[in-house]
Amino acid sequence: MKAWTRWQDWVTLGAGVVAAFAAFSSMSSVAGASALMVLGAAMVIAALISLAMPDLVVMEYVKVALGLLMIVSPWMFGFAAVSGTATTAWTLGLISLAASLWAAPLSVEARQHTHHHTPTGA
Repeated sequence: MKAWTRWQDWVTLGAGVVAAFAAFSSMSSVAGASALMVLGAAMVIAALISLAMPDLVVMEYVKVALGLLMIVSPWMFGFAAVSGTATTAWTLGLISLAASLWAAPLSVEARQHTHHHTPTGA
């Protein structure tokens, strides 16, 4: 698979950008804004690495973990009662998680194609 072509990574990148910029909107939760900013930035970085190196399987696990963290962040950081911020985290986390899970087998396949080893004679 060519670099910069997997749409699932672009979706995760977009979710990360939206999360990071949502932190700057008028939110009533500092914890929620901080969580969205940090997790959004981490999603952007992970997605960019995945886009540049589509055969790097470990990045799919990182993106899955970030999606899960985004989903549970309202409870972890105490902003589940702030409905707009929590809904943003849940929605973007689910989108990122789904895209990352979809991309994982593609990353494994790309790795198999780029790191195909031929047996050497004995």
